[in-house]
Amino acid sequence: MTKVTKLLSHKALRFLFDKHALKYRAAKEAVQWEREGYNYRDLWRHHSLFIKETNSIYVAISKSANSSVRRALSDCSFKEAFDRKRNKEHGIYQLQHIKKSLSDIVTEQVPCITVVRNPVDRFWSAYQNKIIQHKHYGLAAEVAAFHGRSIQDIDDIPPEMVLDYIEQTPTHLIEEHLRPQWACCGFGRLTFKMIARVESLKKDLQIATDQGWFPQIAVDRIKISNPSNQCINTAVKQSLNSRVQACYAKDHESFEY
Repeated sequence: MTKVTKLLSHKALRFLFDKHALKYRAAKEAVQWEREGYNYRDLWRHHSLFIKETNSIYVAISKSANSSVRRALSDCSFKEAFDRKRNKEHGIYQLQHIKKSLSDIVTEQVPCITVVRNPVDRFWSAYQNKIIQHKHYGLAAEVAAFHGRSIQDIDDIPPEMVLDYIEQTPTHLIEEHLRPQWACCGFGRLTFKMIARVESLKKDLQIATDQGWFPQIAVDRIKISNPSNQCINTAVKQSLNSRVQACYAKDHESFEY
């Protein structure tokens, strides 16, 4: 075996060791995080994006302008916004790619930002988009399965069924589009330099940019679409809003909505 071959073999073994060591460490951390209501796997593997330009982390929350922010960061279409290769080309990495666990982020005080949304608006947006308009998406099937039904056997899923699912499912196991925002972003565990709001997104992210936590070019690209909940009867919404608010009471308290 030549010196070059030995060196390459050593590097390969070191890479595999480091990779498995990181996964093992993350798995141990997950036990405590999930006990407190956080879905560690989603938060670590998918929702925490390291921005190389600013050495900061954007923690994504589904149905809280996540697609808009991702598209702005990678200058791409909706379909490409979740493509890891495209993200890497623009200096956007997941935590496992930079060999960090969530506890590393806390210990090293890496600047974190996230974007939140009025919890009631977010619920109805998820219901319209993922239940009414796209019944074939996983969320509808998950809610149906919770009620012991097959999605193929249900003509429609009323919001009451969705609220039953939220109320009776452990927080860390709730599907990410309905999971409370505090649990999606690690609020209470991670310390945030900026918690932007969908309702004032560009203004808030510009503040983060001025502080060096978010790329200016991404702020310039931000485009927000605000589709109305036209598929949902207004009277139905009004009759259930107090129940929706109760489901997301901690979001209202944490983010002062």
